[in-house]
Amino acid sequence: MKREYELVLHPQMASLHVFLVRIDYRAPHAHMEMEIGVVLEGELELTTNRGSIRVRTGDMYYLNSMDFHELQAQGKTALILAIQISEGMVAPYYPVIRNLVVQDVAVRPYFSGLEQPYQTCLALSAQLSLHYLECAPHYEFLCTALLNQLFYELYARLPYTTLSEPEIAVIASRNSRINRVLDYIDQNFQRKLLLCELAEREGLTLTYLSHFFKDTLSMTFQNYLAERRFSNAAMLLETTDLSMLDISLASGFSDVRYLSRLCQKHYGCTPLAYRRSRRQRAAAPSQSGASAQTFIGGEESKAVLLRLIGEWKQSQAIAPSAAGEPV
Repeated sequence: MKREYELVLHPQMASLHVFLVRIDYRAPHAHMEMEIGVVLEGELELTTNRGSIRVRTGDMYYLNSMDFHELQAQGKTALILAIQISEGMVAPYYPVIRNLVVQDVAVRPYFSGLEQPYQTCLALSAQLSLHYLECAPHYEFLCTALLNQLFYELYARLPYTTLSEPEIAVIASRNSRINRVLDYIDQNFQRKLLLCELAEREGLTLTYLSHFFKDTLSMTFQNYLAERRFSNAAMLLETTDLSMLDISLASGFSDVRYLSRLCQKHYGCTPLAYRRSRRQRAAAPSQSGASAQTFIGGEESKAVLLRLIGEWKQSQAIAPSAAGEPV
């Protein structure tokens, strides 16, 4: 099983991927794509390399390329609309996109007193996603037009910095290093693994690597290692009948108590209760063994989006889109 560096595929439009997903927990991960997210139901704690925020129903968030992030539902399962965009989709006509770094994850605070423009962003996200899922003839034009308008609304208000080429090179170097470190953890988490081993491999001091890890992922090496082990354990709980002891040992835990403690932290239940609850769900589980999430099928996703668009129309909050009449 590969570690939580997400490889986003683009089966429909090159450089654009849209999906709805129900999330209990999403382990720390990163992807090259920028991501615009909307919480459709529930509440989440969203942790990135810039800290943690709470996002609730109706909130939007923005992730830069290679922002490591972790999602933890608060209470019931949360439903998210995610729009992931490769820089390559925008760069041909707006090359500065590769130099821009949005400085905050939360979107709503920057629309304070501007409720209609904020509702317009929600509407654009829903309309874009519905066109993407319906795949009607020439839908690519509509998706691109709506995405451009959405970017315009966001970049007109979100705080961002413009990086120089040397700064971009430094970030690329940091990303390369953290990828090597996480690859090594992924290959060795099932055995005893110490930070000093990683520091020696990278030719770094223990202190430097410890700070580098915390600064990059907003968690310590030990916390990340425990989460990686728990990710594996959660997958085994869902897909095997192994005992708690065997699962703990196979995931690198020296004691079942560590597994139980993390299961209580993330899901508020024992490992056995988690196993029962996951197997009772009718929906197919995520392909990621490192998370508890369920991707929503196309027809259900379209029904959710149509309902949301109808609600926004009734509140008279939706402005006409740049692509013509609203859906």
